[in-house]
Amino acid sequence: MMLNARRTTIFLPTFSLIWLTHRTICKIAKKAGFHGLEIFISNWNKNKLQKLARQAFEHGLMTSYHLPWSLEQNSTHFINSVLSIIGFLPPNGYKPSELCTDVHGGLDVVHYADEIVEGAGTPGNHYQKVFQTCSLFENGEYKISWKDFLEIVRSGCFPVVLDVQHVLEFMLNIKGVEGLKKYTQTELLHLLIFAWDQIGGEKITEIHWVDCNPSLGHTLGRNVWPGKGVLPLTEFADFIIGRGWNGRVVPEVRQDLLFSESTKKLKLLRETVGDHFMC
Repeated sequence: MMLNARRTTIFLPTFSLIWLTHRTICKIAKKAGFHGLEIFISNWNKNKLQKLARQAFEHGLMTSYHLPWSLEQNSTHFINSVLSIIGFLPPNGYKPSELCTDVHGGLDVVHYADEIVEGAGTPGNHYQKVFQTCSLFENGEYKISWKDFLEIVRSGCFPVVLDVQHVLEFMLNIKGVEGLKKYTQTELLHLLIFAWDQIGGEKITEIHWVDCNPSLGHTLGRNVWPGKGVLPLTEFADFIIGRGWNGRVVPEVRQDLLFSESTKKLKLLRETVGDHFMC
């Protein structure tokens, strides 16, 4: 039985458009054909989450949320240093629960894999915890291993977000997409299917639809335009559809790839993902 029996929906992550106001993001997301927004919780908006959800609703958009990270949890990308300096990211040592006090209405909040250790069996106050196939770092290492994450997921009915880029790094204990260079597309497809089966597709309620190009390096090689990287997205989508999956799909693309002509590019992004999932 599927945890999420609704039709496939496509949500736009607001982190991809952090230079725009929330109301502008709502307008262009609706115009581009997205069904909802996955709102990135920052230090700037943590006390305005209900207001942001209402604005999305006024534009006919559904809402979910995504927790952030601190600089010490991921210091490998220059943009994280900038976002930390300007106060966008939470301070080192923050508690995720501190960022979710304004989340209401039973909405989903995406947590990182390592949060499942403390979060197992502990529901959010007014929201649903969903655990992503990616752990944050501590002293340069994943805070939880893929094996331990799987054991906890299998021990209970925990909703999972399958991130098709992060899950490969997490499974293989690689700290950057450059570590995927040695794998062929066929091997990457087998790894993604293996991850799906290990988790149990019925637990997966959301997919982060991401592509990467390891030859471009640690930062530029991440979150490239879908179809411009090495991940076997078409084949994996066929596999997912064949399993009868319906849920939320969130395409994640680097901010600089959307900076100009945002509305036009977002419409193309929505159509590209929609073609994969026939929605």
